[in-house]
Amino acid sequence: MDIIIAGSDAIRTYRIARQIDAPLRVEPTTEEPSDFSYGTSARFRSTVLSPLETLGIMAPECTVHLRFPSLEARKRLVRTHCHVCRATLPKGSCWRIVPESRALAKELLANGVRLFVDSPQLCVVHAAAQAQKSCSPGSLTKRIVPMARSIALASELAGTFSLDPTDPRKSRPTYNIESLLGESDLRDFLERVRGADGLKAARIAGETIVGGQGSPAEVALYAGMVLRPKLGGFHLEKPTANRALDPNSQLRELLKHDRITPDFYWERYGLVIEYDGGDHFSVAGAREDRRRVFDYQNLQLVVLPALAEDMRSVDAFDSFIRSVERVMERTDGLKLRRRINKIIADKEARLCRSLLLSGIQTAG
Repeated sequence: MDIIIAGSDAIRTYRIARQIDAPLRVEPTTEEPSDFSYGTSARFRSTVLSPLETLGIMAPECTVHLRFPSLEARKRLVRTHCHVCRATLPKGSCWRIVPESRALAKELLANGVRLFVDSPQLCVVHAAAQAQKSCSPGSLTKRIVPMARSIALASELAGTFSLDPTDPRKSRPTYNIESLLGESDLRDFLERVRGADGLKAARIAGETIVGGQGSPAEVALYAGMVLRPKLGGFHLEKPTANRALDPNSQLRELLKHDRITPDFYWERYGLVIEYDGGDHFSVAGAREDRRRVFDYQNLQLVVLPALAEDMRSVDAFDSFIRSVERVMERTDGLKLRRRINKIIADKEARLCRSLLLSGIQTAG
């Protein structure tokens, strides 16, 4: 009996897997819809309900979302919501769930049960599709919010942070963990999907995300800088992100760090942006910030710190972009200032920025 966890429960499964001492791990597979078998409601109740609760994928007395490849394959199982897939999905659209408990893994094997979950890429499409359902047709909200939600989730899965699986909007994320999804993995997958709701918004996310980002605010900062104004951004030149600099040997001797990796870097402008989260306000964090600034100055780079507060309102974000523009203006001249002025004065573009920034940072 094969069980495919879907929808919001699939997203929660990945967040569970990325916690410290997680009860499960997930790994890619090449299974296709035709490879799965589906059991009866009685068998689901007797062999699957308890393991799903043990793994934290479903809570006692609650339902779980499951995916089926067609109406013919759908089973009316107890305590479940059924998602029938109407899109054409490629290989790798499901990943395998592997319990860390050997006893539980042995129990599932003895009962002929295999657990799967929507792939991270498919979860990104689902996030966009779900957001679309709550938006009015033809509104700015429908243009921006599904895209913002898919950017938020894709960046989380490709980043070094994970939101809390139980309370993603309020709890502190888990930081400094390995990425689960590569940028090219998402783009390649989305090119092979056909007929899925939310696909257009998910593809914009695929072209926008960069790997290794460390927080929702950092994701919002990047998206707000590089997306077009009609999508909520300022359409600045894309920086390299989370990539180590390679100074020459003479300069390297002047640095306090063996390796220096800016959050965002524009070689053409000689500009670095570092996002300073809460840990930067500690004594050790402040000392480390000074060491990094010292290194950037020795490399003759301008460094601008960005704070969470800079992403919490349109006015604050626009003010931060002004500081970026002043540095870039040294290279691009007044034409950049005029373009930024025009975007800031545009009421529709302002609303798009508001929807983008809030949509990314409140996505749970």
